[in-house]
Amino acid sequence: MRVGKTVRRLIPLGSVIVGLMVVGLVLAQLDVVDVSVPGVYRFLRGVGPSAGIVFLGLSLLRGLFFIPAGTFTIAAGIMFGPVLGPLLALAATAISSLPPFVISRKLGAGWVRDILADNRRDPRFAAAVKILRQKGFWGIALLRTMPFPPFDAISYTAGVLPLNGPAFFFGTALGSIPGVILFSYLGAELSDPFGPVFFILLGVLLVEAVIGYMLVRRFLASGAEDSE
Repeated sequence: MRVGKTVRRLIPLGSVIVGLMVVGLVLAQLDVVDVSVPGVYRFLRGVGPSAGIVFLGLSLLRGLFFIPAGTFTIAAGIMFGPVLGPLLALAATAISSLPPFVISRKLGAGWVRDILADNRRDPRFAAAVKILRQKGFWGIALLRTMPFPPFDAISYTAGVLPLNGPAFFFGTALGSIPGVILFSYLGAELSDPFGPVFFILLGVLLVEAVIGYMLVRRFLASGAEDSE
């Protein structure tokens, strides 16, 4: 019976997420909006001096419609250069994570309460919840260093877990730094995109991703032991 209640509470959240995905796909397929890197770049070029502000505003919509975060990051490097580009891309990345997080938090609150009430049945889940409570900021930062799961999937998931907003936002910003620098540099240096600096940044990103993955596994293992 509790499962049925949880499923009913999930329906509004699931409907909103699926609806946003469908709208985004339809708009892209009908060429109403061009969500490719060249399309975003051309749009920003046409805006003029206020391109930076518009770019940040569009980032609020990006996360809702599952447009790849890398698309905006590369476009920022092309449009704003190797210095301002990464700064704006990092701000946009953090901003774009907020709408999915808030939607999931508002519509999934009942689901969270049900799951937390039953979490003693699953030591691994209990361990994950404990990690988010104790290491929320660092936990989300570590997840953001890894290429999988997708950026927006993490945002929606974090909204239904016991993670406070500031920890989520600033953890996202910190963990996104390596990837943002790499992809915005790739966009800014189109004349020589795969030069030495690119491979150095790529190496740093891969090392950080591996370390982050190992730390997450370690936290989960230690948390599961504590909950037994």
